[in-house]
Amino acid sequence: MKTGLKRTISVIACLVMLLSIIGVGALSVSANSTTHGTCGDNLTWTFENGTLTISGEGKMIDFYYTDDQPWFQWITEPIYDVVIEDGVTSIGDNAFISCSINSISISDSVTSIGYQAFYECTKLASITIPDSVTSIGWQAFGSCTSLTSVAIGNGVTSIGKDAF
Repeated sequence: MKTGLKRTISVIACLVMLLSIIGVGALSVSANSTTHGTCGDNLTWTFENGTLTISGEGKMIDFYYTDDQPWFQWITEPIYDVVIEDGVTSIGDNAFISCSINSISISDSVTSIGYQAFYECTKLASITIPDSVTSIGWQAFGSCTSLTSVAIGNGVTSIGKDAF
């Protein structure tokens, strides 16, 4: 009897550990929750009610792919809107690749948009790139199949291959 109880407790403990590793339970974040982290030396991100806001001063780090994004591991709901606040100077490579973004607001402090920054954001219909942006990376908005309106500011001097 004691052996059976120990075995049952061991199985339950293993299940709890497994569920926490794969992200089920207390680690999940809903769309009505707020969560946050860093995405550069002096940049932070906050997610609340479907909106991901990047704020602070300086350059966003570059990412290898979605699982490298700091918000990827914490946000279980779709990111519908992205707000890049004043002070942010760049949008990193692969920053929002394959997100369910409907809208993007880019501040006038941004000077560059990285490689595949918004690649495969298939719900994105329009984008306005401010005059402060001088370079748009390769495939920055590639495979954005709903994109029908693009306004590019006067400051852009470099547009990467297949950017749109």
